[in-house]
Formats: sequence, structure tokens, C-alpha cells
Amino acid sequence: MSDLSRFEKVTELNDAEYRILESIRFRDDDQSVKAGAVLAFSGLIIATSIVQLSTSADSVVHVSKDDVDLLLLNITGLLLLFLSAIVTIFALISSGQYSIDKSKALIEFDEYVVRKSKKVKIAAALTSLGALCVLLALMTQLFQKIF
Repeated sequence: MSDLSRFEKVTELNDAEYRILESIRFRDDDQSVKAGAVLAFSGLIIATSIVQLSTSADSVVHVSKDDVDLLLLNITGLLLLFLSAIVTIFALISSGQYSIDKSKALIEFDEYVVRKSKKVKIAAALTSLGALCVLLALMTQLFQKIF
């Protein structure tokens, strides 16, 4: 028995409705993968920031407590990255409630995926800003030490 016929038997979806459902499920999976990538990249840049803030004074990437501008830039980036991680987690763990009526349920599922997509876009923007702050602080520190 094919997936389509088994699914039709349970939900009574016709071929067009089933294809719509598959399209929405594909978009949902796509948003989950994007959220995972944003979360992983945020973690990588958070680790970079923590290394920069915690290294010894003789390290090339060390940010001195006397260099307030770089310290604030790095901490701002770190806070943006943590905020992005929180938004991403909420995007991944959120769920929807669906009507028993199949037409309404498809619409509600689509709306859920749209909300998830918005959260992922916000998280990606926060990650971009946070990474920019951390990398700008890192590059500025490197240029100060080298030149």
C-alpha cells in the first residue's frame, strides 16, 4: 500500500490536498534545517567571543579590560547571539494546534510554518548582527596587535 493511499484512508485527503500538505511539510522541514544552521553558527561565534574574552593578556586575540570599545562591541555581539539562539529554540520547539476540519487544518498548518519562518528570519538577522560585532572586535584587536 502506497503512502498516499494509506494517508488518504486515514485523513480522506484527495490528491490535490495531499500535495498541498506535502508542500507545507517540505517548507516546515526546510525552516527546521535553516533554524538548525542558524543555531549552530550562533554557537560557533559565541565560542569565538568567549575565547576572545577569556584568553590571557599575551594572546593575540585578547581583549583588554582597558579597551572598553572592543569589550562592549564583543559583549553586544555575544548578547545578540544568545538572543538569536533563544529565538531559534522557540522556532524549533513551537507547535501548532489544528482543527478537525481538514481544510482549516491545512490553513492552520500553513500559518504555523509562516510564523516559524518569521522567527527563523529574525534569528538569522540577530545572528548576522552578533557575528558582525564579534568579528569586528576580533579583527580590530588583531590589527592593533599586528600593526
